[in-house]
Amino acid sequence: MPVSRPYMFDPPKIGEAIQSYLAAAGITVKFYQVDWGTYLQETEEGKHQMCLLGWTGDNGDPDNFMNVLYGANACSIGTAGNYAFYNNEENQELLSAALATYDEEKRAAYYKKAQEMIHEDAGWVYLAHSTQNVVFRTNVKGYVLNPTSRKFFYPVWIE
Repeated sequence: MPVSRPYMFDPPKIGEAIQSYLAAAGITVKFYQVDWGTYLQETEEGKHQMCLLGWTGDNGDPDNFMNVLYGANACSIGTAGNYAFYNNEENQELLSAALATYDEEKRAAYYKKAQEMIHEDAGWVYLAHSTQNVVFRTNVKGYVLNPTSRKFFYPVWIE
């Protein structure tokens, strides 16, 4: 991953650290960098054995992570968002069921079970998660953190 992202500020150094850790475990990894466009194209086409990528949600809905990153429909060569090409039929059934219901408790249960399965299958190795930090004076009111990490100030007021 040749560019900095909100969840990973120095991807080349992270890649070198991973290479070093795997070497200590007896696993040889060739680490190379290409430009961002080539990198995305090659990972979408599955031309990698391992890659370093992440995700920033677009809309705050769990499906914006679950089906995009782990769905069987998202691991087609050439258009993959599921860069690990993780494909588990039982997991896809859970993701499809979650997407098909409006019942929030049922959706949460489907996604929880799907997450547990993904964790057990270890299709991905998670390195980091970005956090949101916002500081205001005590007289600034009404600010709400957004799950997409975007900053919206229209509900904010000053007392």
